[in-house]
Amino acid sequence: MVLLSDSTGAEHPGFTLSEQPVEDAFDRILREAPGQVIIATFSSLIARIQQIVDIAARHHRKVATVGRSMRENVAMAQELGHLHIPSGLLMDISEMSALPPSKGVIIATGSQGGAALRSDAHVQEPTTRSQLNRRVQWSSPRASSLATRRRSIESSTGLSNKGLRCCYERIVPVDVSGHSSQQDQKLLLKLLEPRFFVPMHGELGHLHQHGRLAQEMGMPKKRIFVVENGYVLEFDGERGSLGERIPGGYVFVDGAGVDDVAAAVMRDGEILSQDGFVVAAVQLDPQTRRLIGEPQIVSCGFVYMRESAELIEEAQDVVARTVHRGRRDKGAIADRVRDALQEYLYEETRRRPMVMPVVWEDSRRWAAARAIMIDRPKRTSSPKRWSRIIIRHSNVQPVILNFSAAFRAAYTCTLQV
Repeated sequence: MVLLSDSTGAEHPGFTLSEQPVEDAFDRILREAPGQVIIATFSSLIARIQQIVDIAARHHRKVATVGRSMRENVAMAQELGHLHIPSGLLMDISEMSALPPSKGVIIATGSQGGAALRSDAHVQEPTTRSQLNRRVQWSSPRASSLATRRRSIESSTGLSNKGLRCCYERIVPVDVSGHSSQQDQKLLLKLLEPRFFVPMHGELGHLHQHGRLAQEMGMPKKRIFVVENGYVLEFDGERGSLGERIPGGYVFVDGAGVDDVAAAVMRDGEILSQDGFVVAAVQLDPQTRRLIGEPQIVSCGFVYMRESAELIEEAQDVVARTVHRGRRDKGAIADRVRDALQEYLYEETRRRPMVMPVVWEDSRRWAAARAIMIDRPKRTSSPKRWSRIIIRHSNVQPVILNFSAAFRAAYTCTLQV
């Protein structure tokens, strides 16, 4: 027999707590809270939702759900008979304001159970003293990754600023892990006594730690397979062997295309989402190959241009000095402008926006910039595949730079001169 066992909690000593402390904490909070209670949890954790519903009914509180996945999962679980909600207990979130604050419970969901709270759809500034008594509790782990953890902290800080009391597992036992700890894992190995063991679900360090626990329980190392995703394992009852690795990984969906997003495109998207982009447009005299007028700088998602006049002016000077150095063909000038502007902007801001140089050759001189218009792409039921950055010159065919619509930070940006 081969045992494939969850390794996420392999670094946690002892046993994972049961659900009983959570139910006791819920009961105490809903009994003692003088105002409305908002509970953030996973929409897939139907047993936890049932706990909340039962305790809310016990204390004569109505329940409303927030978050699409929460609403859909609750409806589906009711239909399948896995979730039992007394008639009249569940109500729409829009009706919750008509109740006294002490008679309501809101169950919210999202990333780590907290995205719905960050939307502020139902958490507004308190306007009465009774509203100051609302509580928010995270009945889910408050994130493992640094980025998600930071968002969770920002959520609780923002809610506290609105006058709400926030409860999570370090303050009140409103959540227990859904993953087995070391003693649970050892008990499972002892009870099943598998011939082969494959740690799974967790970081590679978790898998190795779980493998060491199996060795402590007396399992030979040759019967423990710590492998990464994609490896083929073959077992014939007596022997186990490691086969070839099958290529695999994330599948990216970009508009109508599936898994056709190159790594370079993903890197560009990350830069756009974090640091925005800067367009540097210059015009050259076709005869002398010298700069005509001043370079034009446009920033989208990087700095607010009206408040960064000094930075933009210095960037224009950097571009102007760079144009006349070295070779004078458009490709060489564009490369120099990009490198010089990237270096300057990083030195000044410690940020790395995407820099897009545009080099023009035309006998007509640049007119002064008359308008800069920045618009987010409109949301439609069928999103366009491309977001566009359009740079227009009077009586000149527009230059269009295309970016994948997967880059949600991209803008349609028009510079009219």
